[in-house]
Amino acid sequence: MVAAFITVKVVEDAIERLTPPCSPNSCRKPASDSIGSKGRIGFLLLSVGILSGCRNTARIRFCSMAVHPNNLRREESADRLDRIDRAILSELSKNARLSNKELAARVDLAESSCLERVRRLSATNVLRGFHAEVDRAAIGLGLQAMIAIRLRQHSLDLVRRFQEHLHGLTEVVAVYHVGGADDFLVHVAVRDTLHLKELALESFAARPEVAHMETALVFEHRMLPLDATLSSEVPPKRKGRLGVPSGAPPSGERRTTHARRPRGRDAGKKEKR
Repeated sequence: MVAAFITVKVVEDAIERLTPPCSPNSCRKPASDSIGSKGRIGFLLLSVGILSGCRNTARIRFCSMAVHPNNLRREESADRLDRIDRAILSELSKNARLSNKELAARVDLAESSCLERVRRLSATNVLRGFHAEVDRAAIGLGLQAMIAIRLRQHSLDLVRRFQEHLHGLTEVVAVYHVGGADDFLVHVAVRDTLHLKELALESFAARPEVAHMETALVFEHRMLPLDATLSSEVPPKRKGRLGVPSGAPPSGERRTTHARRPRGRDAGKKEKR
């Protein structure tokens, strides 16, 4: 009804603009005033008809402001990843330098559709970037370690300040803010044990907000690609050793059932017998 009233006002303003200015001797009322109550009802019905028909016409500009329910469904479905999207993410996590032609062939998709999906994944921040994996031992950083940090306090300002300090260290590879006994797990890459000792004492132990620190050497570190089968759907029922679902008897074998012992009055009657 509000939209219909707005349409009536728009039509009335248009009529007033189209009406030529009247002279002092022959001045008439505006067309909108001469319409009367019946004319207003007619305009109201016309407005309702226009609003109901604006779904199928593109000539009325203000009808495009309305949001159709199907558009909302398309936006909701765009946020969900299907099997092809997960396959694209898996292939790009293995090799981000794949051309669009090679990627489309691996996921069995047309090149134009594959390019559109990659653009959509980038626009929605599912694909956050494309990076190169560097062998740190080749550039002189052959020793890696994980440093567990426990803070004295857990105020928001202190945590943010410590995070900024970690992001400014060139030896830091990754920072994990975790829960439990420790607050941070810091992955570092250094030249040797002496470099690790200096980093731990000067950049961590000397900080006033650090209450406890523990260092563990990393023998091997690998970044595994994304598995395309990972999904938020409910996984299928796992099979047992004989290839049948767990809990089900093998084929050709019957499950034996034991009769329940009678209770109450029936038990007393059978014992007497």
